Amino acid sequence: MTKERDIKILIILVSVFVIISLLSLSFLIKNKTDNLTATYNARKEDLQLKQSGLEKVILDLNNTLQEEKLTQQNLANELASLKNQTPSTSPPASNPPAPTPTPSPPPVTRAS
Repeated sequence: MTKERDIKILIILVSVFVIISLLSLSFLIKNKTDNLTATYNARKEDLQLKQSGLEKVILDLNNTLQEEKLTQQNLANELASLKNQTPSTSPPASNPPAPTPTPSPPPVTRAS
């Protein structure tokens, strides 16, 4: 009878130990999950802030690009209008063609 009683007490002690271990393990897992969730949310907010900052920079760059394209187009139009204007006082001077150099004659050698 004592043997049966000892076995029952041993089973109860092992069961209590397993239950306590499972409870402590569940608390550890819950804490770890909470920490990971907090870290994830903080990182997500940080990335969202960076993304909104990058979107603003992209919009600014696009606006600058459009302004530069407009400036370039205006300068091209001004250049074209200046090229089409001719001075009224004298015709444009043309440069005379450069003289072509004459090749020097080959050296004379004596035939043997």
